[in-house]
Amino acid sequence: MRASAGRPLVVGGDGLLGARLFAVLKQRGDAPCRTRRRSETADDDTIHLDLTQPSDRWDLPPDLDVAYLCAAETGLARCRDHPRRTRVVNVAATAALTQKLVSHGIRVVFPSSNLVFDGRRPMPAEDDPAAPGTAYGHQKAEAEKLLLEMGPLVDVVRLTKVVGPTTAPFGAWIGNLAAGRPVTAFDDMVLAPIALDFAVTALMQVADHGAGGCWHASADADITYVQAARHLARRLKMDPALVVPQSWRTAAHIVEPPAHTVLGTRRLKAALGLPAPSPWEALDALCPVR
Repeated sequence: MRASAGRPLVVGGDGLLGARLFAVLKQRGDAPCRTRRRSETADDDTIHLDLTQPSDRWDLPPDLDVAYLCAAETGLARCRDHPRRTRVVNVAATAALTQKLVSHGIRVVFPSSNLVFDGRRPMPAEDDPAAPGTAYGHQKAEAEKLLLEMGPLVDVVRLTKVVGPTTAPFGAWIGNLAAGRPVTAFDDMVLAPIALDFAVTALMQVADHGAGGCWHASADADITYVQAARHLARRLKMDPALVVPQSWRTAAHIVEPPAHTVLGTRRLKAALGLPAPSPWEALDALCPVR
């Protein structure tokens, strides 16, 4: 539990990560508030905040002590095809909001991505220089640099693939496999999945620790999407042969994936006692044994 009596703010509280983070903070008794882009959803715990609007329109609560910046344009193809538009939120607005928060003594926790690295080698460390291979990765790396230059009130937490109940394609896979229907999965694309609750725990503990700087939260190994789907099939007591391998090259919307996504997590384990979980743990959380 944080020593401060201030409230935590979750920016982007209606996304997968932000919504779960808000719920867990509330369960912990932290009286969090959250932002949503749609003004009609505002209530006692929710404020309207549109990062595409000028910063003088951003009305933030006065009693904050930490802010989690979960709002982002995350579509890789969208960032590639519309770099100027997506940079508004992913870089310019994120930096402006962070500066505003830090100037009032509010800690900022910024969820970033393994895609600040190009994935040519596995296990990059927290202090390795960024080397992005995608437009989204470039935007995240640029935002990281701007934020970390603002001082020790900023924590950057790079996450690998966060897997929750609505994360594509896992929910669809589970539904189809449970019904005995075949699914397709990439056999030449990898991920290092972490459970949604593990990602939330990492973000909250980093905020409570209050040290600033860069952190990595990752599974301890990469697996292919085919391996992931077949693991889910076995959890459902279905035939893994229902999973049909496919190349990512057959999907027109897919940006070329990295060869490795797993990150080195030395600092998270050393400072917070959070070891990197197995990739299977994230899948097991989605699909308890029947």
